[in-house]
Amino acid sequence: AKIPPSHTVCSNCFALTGDFLYPKVKGLDGILQAYRRALNVVQLHGPSCCAEVLNLAGRFSKKFVQEPEKEMLRSSVPPEMLYFVLLILTDGELESEKKVVEEL
Repeated sequence: AKIPPSHTVCSNCFALTGDFLYPKVKGLDGILQAYRRALNVVQLHGPSCCAEVLNLAGRFSKKFVQEPEKEMLRSSVPPEMLYFVLLILTDGELESEKKVVEEL
């Protein structure tokens, strides 16, 4: 997508919030609000390179993996549940479908 402020820079991976350093939203309403904002701000530009986005999302979320059994042994309080939602906006044209399938 071509991203703000100039719409001359293309990025295959950007935070829907507009802040790559703080991409968090709260709940489904937060996801929908960020999605609507992004559709009004970015300009879709293909082809989509989803493999690198999937790879980055996997690396980002991996550090938050919890082992519930071990967490419960350390404390009687259940661990905080975090969910990561990866939303891929595309015009339908994918670059390197084989790599996308491998990343999935």
